[in-house]
Amino acid sequence: MDDSHPFLLLQHQAKITTEGNPNASSLEVTTLSIAEHGVYCLLIFEYCYFLLQNGQAPMNKDVIPVAIHEYKSSCIEVTIHQAVKSAVQQHGHHLEHLCPTLLEIVLENRLSHKLVL
Repeated sequence: MDDSHPFLLLQHQAKITTEGNPNASSLEVTTLSIAEHGVYCLLIFEYCYFLLQNGQAPMNKDVIPVAIHEYKSSCIEVTIHQAVKSAVQQHGHHLEHLCPTLLEIVLENRLSHKLVL
């Protein structure tokens, strides 16, 4: 994998899975995998925005790889996985409840909190 391209880094985190369904095709994407990827992307983009708005973006560097590195080094991946898994188990496909819960997960785990506190 070419780590220099940010979208390849994001793509590496995407999960295409047959989780919990032995009869599913190998290309079926589950609610859990979509939700995890969505939360991950929102956390990365929120941190990029924060860096750019506060003048903390590294000079002459793309902020997406910086944000991805910060996410991976923050050790919150397990926390995110557990929170999203719990939300999906609780709300399933009921998006009117699932989406606000996922947004709360993003807000509670923002990477920019580390720089503000």
